[in-house]
Amino acid sequence: YLRDLEKIMPIIFQVLMYLSPVIYPVSFYPEGFSKVLLLNPIASLMAILQWALLGIEINLTFSLLVIGFWTILLSWASGMIFDYGSKHFTKTL
Repeated sequence: YLRDLEKIMPIIFQVLMYLSPVIYPVSFYPEGFSKVLLLNPIASLMAILQWALLGIEINLTFSLLVIGFWTILLSWASGMIFDYGSKHFTKTL
């Protein structure tokens, strides 16, 4: 199971990068779609960077909440995977 994560994580990150506005700002999209786009944690991070460096107007509170949510969710999931893996790790050795 953990070996599969090694192969699928680059694919997941590649899809997230293609869906994130790295070159173009979020303001190019309609308001409803920009909220959906900002649910992508990489898109929210890029939007905050564009706001800080270029002064592009964004909903900063929403972007920070999205990043906080993903941080908590991924930390919890990582802990669960670690707990599962550490219990079965000694059996594989």
